[in-house]
Amino acid sequence: MKKEKNYPLFIDFEASSLSVKSYPIEVAWSLEDGTIEGYLINPDAIEGWTDWDVFAESIHGISKEQLSIEGKDPKWVVQRMNEVLDGKVLLTNAYEYDLDWCETLFKAAGEYMLFNLGDAWYVFGRELFIEPSLENVMLDQPVSSQVIYDELAKISKSAWKNVEGGQHRAGVDVQQLIEMWRIVSK
Repeated sequence: MKKEKNYPLFIDFEASSLSVKSYPIEVAWSLEDGTIEGYLINPDAIEGWTDWDVFAESIHGISKEQLSIEGKDPKWVVQRMNEVLDGKVLLTNAYEYDLDWCETLFKAAGEYMLFNLGDAWYVFGRELFIEPSLENVMLDQPVSSQVIYDELAKISKSAWKNVEGGQHRAGVDVQQLIEMWRIVSK
């Protein structure tokens, strides 16, 4: 019997803007079997969550009205996240932003995160085997971080070809991270 492959867990947020007053409006995460769970977040329940950037809306395509109608209460979202993700590490391709939005969400809901976030590209880079240049070998130097970044950028672009849906929706972006993992972990 063939064992199902376990994937690292991934997470992504979409936000009201990229300003310091921004807040999360959508979150999605994956589980070990590659399934994805995600929710829109209703900002109406949190006093002070008023920041909104129409340019950001044009990128992710989520309106304030849609969040009011379809979004879940932030408290419910964080409780669901803790229930499902307790003790786990989730990887993100935008670590600083996503950690900030995750902390903003949990603080607004008055809860503590029971899981951690990590840098997906760092983990992906450690999975790559890139032949060092002759110069690297002669100088006993590792492959440069720029070479690793360039290779991961190519893999990222390739992974998008296997994903349905537009970028900058949390569930779609998580699927792209899963596809990147499939490519780098071969």
